[in-house]
Amino acid sequence: MTARVQQKLELFLNEESERLDHWQEDAEAAFKRQADKLENEIAARQKLSRAPTLGFQDKLDLKREIAALTAKETALKPTHFDRLEEIVRERDRVLDEVEAKLQIMPTVEPLLEARWTLD
Repeated sequence: MTARVQQKLELFLNEESERLDHWQEDAEAAFKRQADKLENEIAARQKLSRAPTLGFQDKLDLKREIAALTAKETALKPTHFDRLEEIVRERDRVLDEVEAKLQIMPTVEPLLEARWTLD
C-alpha cells in the first residue's frame, strides 16, 4: 500500500472519528438538556402539589401531570441509548471500511496481449 493512500485513509478516519465524536457529544448534550428540563418540571409540580392551600382536584390534576412527565422522562432514556447504539454502529462501519481499504493490494494484470509475425 502506498504512503499516499495510507495518508488519505488516515485523513478520512480522523475526519469521520471527529464527526462521530461531535455527533455523540451533541446527542449527550441534547439528552441532558431534555432530562434536566423534565426533572425540573417534575420537581416544580411535586412541590406545588404539596401546597396545603391547594384543592383536592388541583392536586389530582398535578399528580396526573407528574405521572405524564415521568413517563415522558422514562421513554427518553431508551431513545437516547438507541441513538448511542446508532453512533457505535456507524463508528464500526467506518472502521470496517478503512480496514477493508487497507487490505486492498495493487496488482498488475495484463489487459491486452498482442502477437504478430513477420512474413
